[in-house]
Amino acid sequence: MNRIKILYIIDKMKPAGAQTHLAEVVSGLDKALFESRLVTLEELGVKRIYGLSGFRGLLRLIRLIKKERFDIVQTYLFSENILGVIAAKLAGVKIIITGRRDTGLLCQGGWQHILAYRLTNPLVSKIICVSEAVRRVVLKKERVEQDKVEVIFNGVNVAAFGRKSQVISHTSQVKDLKQEIGIKAEDGRENKASIVHGPRSTERKFNEFSELRVGREDGRTKDEGRENIKRRMGFEPTDLIVGMVANFSWIKGHEVLLKAAPEIIKAIPNVKFILIGEGPLLEGFKVTMSQSHTLKEKIIFLGKREDISELLSIMDVSLNLSYSEGMSNTILESMASGVPVVATAIDGNLETVTNETGVLVSVKDEKATAEAIIKLLKDQDERRGLGENASRIAREKFDSKIMIKKMEELYKTLINDKLQTAGCKLQAKDRGRKRESHPV
Repeated sequence: MNRIKILYIIDKMKPAGAQTHLAEVVSGLDKALFESRLVTLEELGVKRIYGLSGFRGLLRLIRLIKKERFDIVQTYLFSENILGVIAAKLAGVKIIITGRRDTGLLCQGGWQHILAYRLTNPLVSKIICVSEAVRRVVLKKERVEQDKVEVIFNGVNVAAFGRKSQVISHTSQVKDLKQEIGIKAEDGRENKASIVHGPRSTERKFNEFSELRVGREDGRTKDEGRENIKRRMGFEPTDLIVGMVANFSWIKGHEVLLKAAPEIIKAIPNVKFILIGEGPLLEGFKVTMSQSHTLKEKIIFLGKREDISELLSIMDVSLNLSYSEGMSNTILESMASGVPVVATAIDGNLETVTNETGVLVSVKDEKATAEAIIKLLKDQDERRGLGENASRIAREKFDSKIMIKKMEELYKTLINDKLQTAGCKLQAKDRGRKRESHPV
């Protein structure tokens, strides 16, 4: 039996949720059943899907899809959800899957995007939503049929983030992921799955984001003493660490933490805050912090890091203060690491953070945020209990193995439906021929 050929289309490889999801799927699919390929709009030279570069990218995609004869084309974010769907349809692909990963854009309006989705949704076989919250928005705003929308929760590699997992070698994991996704091995030979356009640049981008989700090059274990890790990073053993993994954009709510921090520091003198991520607002926050002696001594900006799992392992509390989320990978990674979460009570957060795993607060409520963090930092038993619950729920509900299995089941169901439809059409043609050859 021939393997099912799937083409994944994404805008670019970078440290972000969709790319992490894609890497988990590609590396976890059953290689005996599926052959995965990847192309990025960046590699195709697409700058804007509505401009000349978009038209050229469309033609390149059509040629590529026709040449490789893919069974399934799956897209992730808005630009490829439009361009990729049109290209796949024009190339004759019967199964087209698109993704919806956030409620923010649709909830805020974006009528051009909603119109584009409404026009292209009839070409699509399935729309995968990462949470029930996203599904509700898609049904309401895009006015799509309910049976076309499928919810498959995000998943994370629980073993890679668990505090008692085995040795994780940065070098070996990146090598394995590169082999799965099809980047050439060091000896120059092609792997079975491949990047079908611009492999050198894609390899570089793949490395940049994948390094954020694996261990260090020295292969230290996750159960290395927290005190050793904290000491190595310059913290005192008695420091309580509050962490936030989020790029610095307006939607992530960093300013709420900066407003809440003085109250937290006053109540918990041995608290330290670590902020991981880059983004357009980072320098502005650094300037604001530098003007306060109290904040300057307590808040540490770490930028983009390659040791997310280690940083999570030393956190006492993890924060997600976003104004909108589909389903946060950082929350799932925190849960898998056994870290209680303080998060805003919005969208997909309500499907991951409960009173069993953390504390929910209102959006932009620095007072409630400070109170929740202080309460957890003062109660070690509460933190431990929430962390253990979070770890258990992550294993039971949000492990990437569960997500990948559901993806595989969806692929097989869609393929079987296509074969049955083709069989029915063939039978109808045969009956028509018989009637023509035996007129009444």
